Amino acid sequence: MSLRDEIQARVSPELIAGRDSQAITDALNVGRIRLASRLITERDVLAGYADGPIAADAVLQKIEAFAQSASSLASVVRRATSWLAPGQGIDIGHPSTQLLLDQMATGGVLGVDEAEKLKALAVEPDPVSELDVRRAIWNDDGTYAL
Repeated sequence: MSLRDEIQARVSPELIAGRDSQAITDALNVGRIRLASRLITERDVLAGYADGPIAADAVLQKIEAFAQSASSLASVVRRATSWLAPGQGIDIGHPSTQLLLDQMATGGVLGVDEAEKLKALAVEPDPVSELDVRRAIWNDDGTYAL
């Protein structure tokens, strides 16, 4: 989706009609996020989990217990948990890690909410600059594109 299309989809027609590129930028940037590559360890989970370190520890314990089970998915989880050790790190934003968390939620290892909170450790703001918005809403000849 082009930035122009995103503006038309996410910004109110009143703001678009006002032609104020900063106001459009501000509205567009509300809640604009992206999934980022981020290596995390147990320490990062404990520090960044939305419900705090006690809840994070409970989630980590669930994952560790499952890793010792006989499930076919357990060997993958066992490998992944080994990368949570200090000095290692697992890329929480990598699609395969995100998928693994989804599979663990689907399989009942984690609650859906718990998996989503772990996945959120890879989410970061993805703001658009006012200059990029200005370029999207104005044509090169100076006419308004929207």
